[in-house]
Amino acid sequence: METVDSQPYAHPPDVLKLMEFIPDAALIFEPDGERVLEVNQAACTLYGYTRAEFLELSLEVVSLDIPEGRQQINKLLDLQGTQPVHFEATQIRKDHSPVVVDIQ
Repeated sequence: METVDSQPYAHPPDVLKLMEFIPDAALIFEPDGERVLEVNQAACTLYGYTRAEFLELSLEVVSLDIPEGRQQINKLLDLQGTQPVHFEATQIRKDHSPVVVDIQ
């Protein structure tokens, strides 16, 4: 398993509680390096990682097309929340099986 240098993510205390109400897989990540900062149980179930494992990963580990993922992140950063970003991507579960995800 590829891991990233982890510094504790200081998030508001209720972020994880709120994320658990989201029925779909939800992740918070750092754009530089794509380090996973927070993840809900739906994402853990979808990808097959425990929360602890996910928090040690970069999204590059689950990305089938890393350059496309970076391009979409850059697009999101360029728009700075002025427009929604929506795309489909094929990603990889812990067991190496593919999963098509709808990213918004």
